[in-house]
Amino acid sequence: MDEDNNEFFANFNKFFEMMQHEIARILRDQMENGNLDEGSNFLNQGFKVEIGPDGPRFSPISQNDMHNMNPNHTGWEKPYTDVMVIDSGKKYQVVVEVPGIETEDVQITFKDEKKIMVQAEFDGYKYRKGLLLKYPVDENSLDYTVRNGVLEIFITIIQ
Repeated sequence: MDEDNNEFFANFNKFFEMMQHEIARILRDQMENGNLDEGSNFLNQGFKVEIGPDGPRFSPISQNDMHNMNPNHTGWEKPYTDVMVIDSGKKYQVVVEVPGIETEDVQITFKDEKKIMVQAEFDGYKYRKGLLLKYPVDENSLDYTVRNGVLEIFITIIQ
């Protein structure tokens, strides 16, 4: 059993190293071709990996490529979100990933005591997410900040 695990992780490590080298090569090629400068925002670029009988194939993709893959795309992204109850059940802490956004770019609206809409937009970055909370909240207690592209929202739960 241990031998199987060792072989699995050895193969995984080898594949991960190949990915790292390929990512570095793609970025280097893009910089040399003038498609990317050192100040570029890497959050809007990525790569896709396709694994077939010939092994893995890596190709760069941009945010525009991702939008083109989805013909129903409205331009708004649904950000990754985590909702937690904190302070012994007295508050919600909502963490939302919004790269490229600052605190002044955020708009939070309450649809009712359990539904909120988080929206942020700046310079081509557009995020929108509706949240249905389990417990009603006091909208007057809303407090939020953005640091390094992470929006933290604190709202008091109505007891």
